[in-house]
Amino acid sequence: MKFWRFLGHYFSTHWIRLVACFIFGIIIVIINNATHGTFTSLFQYSNGLFIGGAILFLFGLLTVVNYFGGLDIFSYMFRARKTDGHRESLYDYSERKKVERKPAAFNFIDYLIVGTIFMIVAILI
Repeated sequence: MKFWRFLGHYFSTHWIRLVACFIFGIIIVIINNATHGTFTSLFQYSNGLFIGGAILFLFGLLTVVNYFGGLDIFSYMFRARKTDGHRESLYDYSERKKVERKPAAFNFIDYLIVGTIFMIVAILI
């Protein structure tokens, strides 16, 4: 029962991101159909849905990697030095970023859910 309550709370607080993901996917479908010059082919709708779902799903996976600190070293490379000429260590930087990321826990779920739905619909079509 706690899972369904958590799920309902999650969707009630993240509905804007879910709608934005769906709109992004629909825009990709429209662009795909426009580039192929047909809006009547079910095959092109299937292709567009799969492409949109794959892009959203891969973006969600990239967000997962970023959330768990996999891209901290790249952002650390471009970090400016302090005014005294020293830079904080990579370990301290990673720990600080980990604390900063905690309030935004599981923001990647929206991309993974919508991407999976789009790909499943594309496969079923």
